Amino acid sequence: MSTQSLVHDLSASWPIVGREDELLRVPDALLDSSARAVVIGGPAGVGKTRLIAEVASRATGAGAFVARVTATRSASSIPFGALAPLLPIDDLLADSIVGLLRRASTSIAKMGDGQPVVLAVDDAQLLDDASATLVHQLALDGAARLLLGIRHGEHIGPSLAGVVNDRSTLTITLDALRRRDVRRLVGHFLGGETDGALIETLWRASHGNPLYLREVLVASLEQNEITSEDGLWRQVEPLTMPSRLIELVESRLASVTDDARRVLEVLAVAGTVGRQALEDLGGTETVSDLVQRGLAVAARDARRQPVRLHHPLYEEAIRRRMSTRRLRATQLTLAGMIESAGMRRRQDRVLTTTLRLDAGGTLDLDLLEAAALDSYFSLDADLTERITRAAVAAGAGSGMRRLLAEIMRWQGRHEEAEAIVSAISPAGLDERERALTALVRAENLFRGLGEHDQAIRVLHDALLEVRQPAWRDELTALSAVFSALAGDVRSAYDAAAPIIDRGPSRAMAVASTAAVVALTFMGRPDDATVAAERAFEVATSLAPIESQPVVATHIMERVTGLVEAGRLDEAEMVARMSYEWSLASGHTIGQGWFALLLGRSAQTGGRLEEATHRYRESALAFRDLRDHGIRRWALAGLAQTTAALGRAAESSMALDELDTAPRTAVHLLDAEILRARAWLAIARRSHAEGRRLLLEAADWTASRGQHGLELAMLHDLVRMGDRAAASRASELAPELQGPLAAARGLHARAVSQQDAALLDEAGEHFAAIGCNLYAAEASAQAAAIHRRGGRSAAGAASEARADELAGRCDGAATPALSSNDEAQRLTPRELELATMAAAGRTSASIAAELGISIRTVNNLLQRAYVKLGVSGRRELAGRLDQH
Repeated sequence: MSTQSLVHDLSASWPIVGREDELLRVPDALLDSSARAVVIGGPAGVGKTRLIAEVASRATGAGAFVARVTATRSASSIPFGALAPLLPIDDLLADSIVGLLRRASTSIAKMGDGQPVVLAVDDAQLLDDASATLVHQLALDGAARLLLGIRHGEHIGPSLAGVVNDRSTLTITLDALRRRDVRRLVGHFLGGETDGALIETLWRASHGNPLYLREVLVASLEQNEITSEDGLWRQVEPLTMPSRLIELVESRLASVTDDARRVLEVLAVAGTVGRQALEDLGGTETVSDLVQRGLAVAARDARRQPVRLHHPLYEEAIRRRMSTRRLRATQLTLAGMIESAGMRRRQDRVLTTTLRLDAGGTLDLDLLEAAALDSYFSLDADLTERITRAAVAAGAGSGMRRLLAEIMRWQGRHEEAEAIVSAISPAGLDERERALTALVRAENLFRGLGEHDQAIRVLHDALLEVRQPAWRDELTALSAVFSALAGDVRSAYDAAAPIIDRGPSRAMAVASTAAVVALTFMGRPDDATVAAERAFEVATSLAPIESQPVVATHIMERVTGLVEAGRLDEAEMVARMSYEWSLASGHTIGQGWFALLLGRSAQTGGRLEEATHRYRESALAFRDLRDHGIRRWALAGLAQTTAALGRAAESSMALDELDTAPRTAVHLLDAEILRARAWLAIARRSHAEGRRLLLEAADWTASRGQHGLELAMLHDLVRMGDRAAASRASELAPELQGPLAAARGLHARAVSQQDAALLDEAGEHFAAIGCNLYAAEASAQAAAIHRRGGRSAAGAASEARADELAGRCDGAATPALSSNDEAQRLTPRELELATMAAAGRTSASIAAELGISIRTVNNLLQRAYVKLGVSGRRELAGRLDQH
C-alpha cells in the first residue's frame, strides 16, 4: 500500500482497539433496565467520540432508535442550541418552561415510533442550560436512554451534574491506550510488522492518546519518517510533531500567567525539576495551579518530588515560542539552580553540562570529564559522544579519547573508533590506562572490523607491558571471549576457568562471558545459566569502570542458556522484560540482542511467525549497528523459520543478504548458517541436499566441542526420519543437560527403534516444555507408524494430536508434517477445514462450529494451502476436486 493510501486510511477511519470491555458493558446498559444514562468521560482525544459512534451503531443494530448530536461552544449560548435538530422549536418556544420541557421530552420519546430511544450527546459539557435541563428531565422520566460524552477537567452545570451523579448512571472513564493497544492500532494501519523501537517512539509521542497517535502517524508518513524496510515498518528520522497538535496545546497555554509560563519553560528545557526548586522560582501557588490544571505532573521520589510537563507535546509547543535568547537564558538559569543545590546526583552533573553546552557557555574540564563518565554509565551513547568531544576539545587526555572511541564502537562507527584509539600513544600511560586502551581497541577490531588476529595481537602486546595481575587477568579474559565467539569453545573455557576460580573481580565477570558461552554450546546450558547468574551478581557489585559493560551481557547469556536448555517460559519472561527495558531506554544493542533471543525461543517453541518477526527486527538493528557477526545469526534464524513455513523465496533472500554481509571474526554459530541452507533445500523439496547439509553442520559442531548444537542438527535429521542420525543423537543426548536435550534424545531413540508409542511419549515431553512443532512432528511420525502397523485407531489419535499441535505453529510445512511418501496428503482435519473454507465459510464460523480457535483454523488452512499448492481460499474448490 502506498504512503498516500495509508495516510488516507488513517484520516478516514479508526478502529476500536483497547475498548473491548466498554463495548461489552455500554450497549447492554443502554438497552436493559440497569442504567438510565451512560456517561463516557476522559480527556481530549482519548476516543470518546469514536466509542460513542460504535455504541450508537450497535444500539441501532439491536433495535433502538438512536439520535446523535454534538454540543459545541458556538451553540452553547442558544437555548436548545445543541438539541435543536431533534425538536419542533417553533412549537416549543410558544410554551411555558414546564410545558416546554414536557413537550420536548415527549417529542424525543416519539422519535422511536415504539422502539427504545437512545439520545447520544458528544461533548455534553458544552450543552446550553436549556438542553442540559431537558437531558436531566429525560433521565428522570425515562423517556429516552442517555449516552453522554464528557471531557474531564471542564465545568458542568447542576442539571448535567444531576445526571452524572445519579446512582442509576453508569460512568465509564476512558484512560490512555496501553502499549500493546498502540501496537495493534499501528499494525492495523501500516498493514505489516512493526519495529519495537517505532512503537516505543509512538507511545512516547502520544502517551496512548488515540488522537495524538493518529496525528503523529499521519505527519510521520507524509514526511517519510516511517518507512518499511525488509517487510518491517521502522523509524528512519525523528518524528514530526504535527502543527495541529502543537496549536491545540498552545491554546491550553494561552491563559497562563507570566510566572507560570516561566515555570513551564524551565520544565520544557529540563524535562523534570524538583518541586521545591520550581516553587522557589515561580511560587507555591503557581506550581500547584499548573498541577491542578493538568499542565504539569508531580510525582513522589523518596524525599524529592520531581515535576514534569503533562505531555511531550507541551515541551515542543513551549520551546517553539521561546526566542533563542530566552532559551539560552533559561538554560543558564536552570544550570545555576542545579549547581547551587550542590549537584548531589549523577544526573545533575550531566544536565548542568548539557545545559551550559546548549547555551554556549564555558565549562570546567573536570566537570566535563565527570559528566562524560556519568552519561557513559547510563548507556546514553549520543550524549556521551557529545560531552566527550567537548572534553577532548577542551584539552582532556587519553582517557577521554579512549572513551570516545568506545562510544564510536557502540554506534557501529568502527573505522572512526580505530582511528581515534590507534592514535593514542602508549608512552606515558600507566598500567590501568594501557590495559583499558588495549581492551577498547581489541574489542573494536574483533567485533566491529572482523580483525581476529590483529585484536589478539593488541591484547598480547599489552600483556607484555602490564604487570598488575588484575589487568593481566582482564586482558586474558577478553582473549578467552574472542576464542568463544570464534567458535573454539574448549579453548575459551580452559582459559576462563582459572580466572573465575580466583574469585569475584572485574576480570572474573569478563571471563564468565567466555565460560557461559562455552558451557551453553558445549551442551551444559544449566551450568551456563548458574554461571551467568553468579557473574551478574559479581558485575553488579563492582564499582563502575570504563569499558566492558558486562552486566547486560550476563542477562543475555542467561537467556541463551535457558533457551538452549528448553526452559522457554523463564527465558521469555527475562528476555521480554529486558527487551522492553531496552526499548524504553533507547538502547539499540539491547533491542537487537533480546529480539534475537525472543526469536530463538519462539522458533524452539514452534511459533514460527513470531520468530520470523523477531529475527527480522534483530537483523535490522544489528545492521544499523554494523555488528555483522550477530546479524548473521539473526539472518540465519530468519532463513530457517521462513523455510519451515514453506516460504522458500524469503528464506533465499535472507541467505543472500547473509552471504553479502561484510566479513566478521564471529564464527561461533556458523553451523546455524549451514542449518539455514539445509532448511531452504528442504523447502525446495531437495531433501537429500538438506540431509547432507545438516550432517555437515553436525560434524562441524562436533569437531569444535559444540555438542549442544550438534544435538540440535542431528535432531533436525531425526525430524526427517533419519534413523542413522537418530542412533547417533540417542547416544549423545544423555551426556547433555536440560529438558530439551532429554526430549530430543527420547525422540531420537523412538525413531531409531521405529516405536510409535515412544514417539507419542516424545511428543508429550516436547509439548510439556512448549516445543509444539517438535511435538506435532513426533505425533505425526507416530501416526504413520501406527497406520503402517494396521492400528488405525491409534493412528487416528496420534494424527489428531499432531493436527492440534501443528495448529499452534503458524502453518509450518516441515517434512514430518507432510511425510515424503504422502507429501500432498491432507489430514482429515485439514480436509474438513479446507472443504468448509471452499464453501465460503469464514474462519470465525468454522472455529465456532468445531470448538477450536480462529488462529488454529487459519494455521491448519495454511498447511492445506501449502500441500495443495494454492495461495488462498479462492483456489481451494477447484484444487480440492483434483485432490
